[in-house]
Amino acid sequence: MSYFANLLGYEGHGSLMLYLKNKGWITSLSAGGGASGSNFREFSVSVSLTPVGLDQVDDIIQAVFQFITLIKSEGMDAWRYDEKRAVTESAFQFQEPARPLDLVSHLVMNMQNYLPEDIVYGDYKMSGYDEALLNQYASYLTTENLKATLVAKDRHYDKQAKWYFTPYSVARFTNEQLAYFNQCPKLSELPFGLPEKNPFINYDLKNYPVESHGEHPELIEDLEGFRLWHLQDDKFNVPKGVVFIAIDSPHSVNSPKNIVKTRLCVEMFLDSLSEETYPARSGWPWV
Repeated sequence: MSYFANLLGYEGHGSLMLYLKNKGWITSLSAGGGASGSNFREFSVSVSLTPVGLDQVDDIIQAVFQFITLIKSEGMDAWRYDEKRAVTESAFQFQEPARPLDLVSHLVMNMQNYLPEDIVYGDYKMSGYDEALLNQYASYLTTENLKATLVAKDRHYDKQAKWYFTPYSVARFTNEQLAYFNQCPKLSELPFGLPEKNPFINYDLKNYPVESHGEHPELIEDLEGFRLWHLQDDKFNVPKGVVFIAIDSPHSVNSPKNIVKTRLCVEMFLDSLSEETYPARSGWPWV
């Protein structure tokens, strides 16, 4: 099911998340595993609603199922599977050391789910693209199997939980709602699309020698008002890079108001970059 989660949860250009976010209905979207048991597992799509989106729940559900229809019709591709496999393989090969107690605890739980030869690797194993199996799982992603949970304040609830006294309500979808959820225009007319190939995914997982063993950052660029320092890590041996950008300005901290405005500016700047940087962030497990 991670194949479908990867497509539904995509946040780059043309994604479902950006469409709903630009409508002003949501602030975030995630997809993946939900509740599970010995003989079942839910597949969940979770969104954080804005006050406006709270009144557009049916439209959001419709958009989700339109995107699922798009996946079923045009999203079954071996290269998409290979991209996901490359990311999970790099996550396994270059995973950072865990605390021994946490590692043992995790492996013991894996013993309940995997064959002995897969106890260590099972969480990352993707054995091969199987379109027939993907289509079988996709056939369950229908409005007939839909359960929607809305968590919000200031709503009318007619029941109360026995133990924690939480107010709640349960209602069936009407036939009109189900018919609305299933409405879908021509796929070419949808306001969102499937992700393109990710140029940031690396299929070459060979280790390369460390080029420098310095203990302190080296100044590699010194210009007026700008300095660039670099230090190559020689201990953890993972293909991970971190860029720190510091802009020093006395005006940003000379009053509480300016501190708040600076923080708001930074958050807005990072949000504006998310569409362009998402392929890079999704292409490596450490970004």
